[in-house]
Amino acid sequence: MWSTRMLKNAPSCLFGKASLGELAIISGGCDSQGKILSSAELYNSETGTWRTLRSMNKKRKMCCGVFIVGKFYAIGFIGGADSKLLTCAVYDLARETWSKISNMSPVRPNLRNDIPDTSAASPVVAVVSNQLYTADYAEMSVRKYEKHKKA
Repeated sequence: MWSTRMLKNAPSCLFGKASLGELAIISGGCDSQGKILSSAELYNSETGTWRTLRSMNKKRKMCCGVFIVGKFYAIGFIGGADSKLLTCAVYDLARETWSKISNMSPVRPNLRNDIPDTSAASPVVAVVSNQLYTADYAEMSVRKYEKHKKA
């Protein structure tokens, strides 16, 4: 049986999300009027409470969320008034700050600056042993993010 818990502070859809233990973060998305958001919220399942986090500084929707070594990564996808493809915003739980990894786009390099079709799906990402992977449905390939190369 499903039970109702506390509602988020603000309704949204098309957001990135991930959980780590009792914590979950929801980032970006669109509000009920379709406006793209730069906001993020943290849910604590032990206390049953939502907390609004600092802004990601970039609006984004259809992004993916993952946790790697205590940090939340909002990866991709569409943001801003010009609907450009985005790279990655990282939330450090310990410092409660966002930073940007400008070269971490999960999208194929030749599509990086194009506006995606409305039918385009958000990137498929997975974390295995603290390594980030993305699946590219168009190229039928899996890519690994080489975080030590930063290129």
